Amino acid sequence: MAELHPFIQEHFSVNNIQQLSGGDINEVYLINDATVVKLNRSDDFPQMFKEEAKGLSLLSQHFKTPTVHQIQSNEKWQLLAMEFIQQSVENSPFWIDFGQKLAKTHQISQNNFGLDSDNFIGSLHQSNHQ
Repeated sequence: MAELHPFIQEHFSVNNIQQLSGGDINEVYLINDATVVKLNRSDDFPQMFKEEAKGLSLLSQHFKTPTVHQIQSNEKWQLLAMEFIQQSVENSPFWIDFGQKLAKTHQISQNNFGLDSDNFIGSLHQSNHQ
C-alpha cells in the first residue's frame, strides 16, 4: 500500500490506497477502489485542478469523463478528486464512436481561440487572454 500523504488524509477516509502512474507533474492515487486523487504543489501550478475540472466538464458534453468529486487546496498543496473509470476493451465500434465525437467537438466554433480563462497543457501555462 502506498504511503498516505497528510493532505489527502485531511480530506478522505482511506481504507486502501494505490499509487498510480502515467504523469510526471502530479502524484496520483486510487483511493478505496473508487476515487482517483491527483495531488501537486499549489505554488507550482496555481489553479491547475480548478481549470482541469472546467475542461473535463466541457469534454463531458461529448465524451464520458470522470465526475469531479472535489477540489481542495491550501498554501502548499492542491488536489483533484474524481471518479475512477475502469478501463474497458476498445473495439471497432468504440473507435468509430470516438472519431465521430471528436469530429463533432472540433466543429464547435467561436470568435476567439482558447477558453475563457487560462489553463495548463501539462506543466505549461496556457494563456487564453484575447
